[in-house]
Amino acid sequence: TKKPPVDFSFRRPELKFARILEDTEETARQVADHFLSHGFRNYLFYSDASNWIYDERGSAFLKVLGLAGRNAQWLRWHGSPAYCTDRKAWKRKRNWLATELKRATKPVALFAASDGLALEVLETCETAGIAVPEHVAIIGAGNSLLAVDAMHTPISSVDTSYELMGYRGAELLAGLMKGKPAPIQPVRVPVTGLIARNTSG
Repeated sequence: TKKPPVDFSFRRPELKFARILEDTEETARQVADHFLSHGFRNYLFYSDASNWIYDERGSAFLKVLGLAGRNAQWLRWHGSPAYCTDRKAWKRKRNWLATELKRATKPVALFAASDGLALEVLETCETAGIAVPEHVAIIGAGNSLLAVDAMHTPISSVDTSYELMGYRGAELLAGLMKGKPAPIQPVRVPVTGLIARNTSG
């Protein structure tokens, strides 16, 4: 089309687009620092799909914890023997997640790849009788859940600055339309910060 594109994802890295992306290393650092400061020694990262943002957040979380001398287990629903996509998928996924959470050494700090997955972990813990945050502390990413303060147990989350990313993207696009060269590397937008609520201790 010969129009200047700005991409907000890294799903197709082979396409040489100008990109505005989350600073996923900072997201992971905020979560890890919070958990470390609360004295946790056991860590989990949970994702349910092969997704570039989930993969970046998970890899960065394990890297930050590794530098602090800690290890984390990555719970991958999409890599488990129980994984399926048929009409039984929802129930099988919840049963698998409940089993993994019960099996984990407690107390355990869990970083979910998104707020939706954090909510899924919270609901699974409640159904399985696992205390949150006493036995499983949970943090999500995106700060995107609606009416979070109306929830029985409000979920902690990293505000990943979606609004600022939008402004930076518009600014970058305006420059490209004026003939400015596209940045070679993605522009990483700093996160606003971690919003600690009732699920993270």
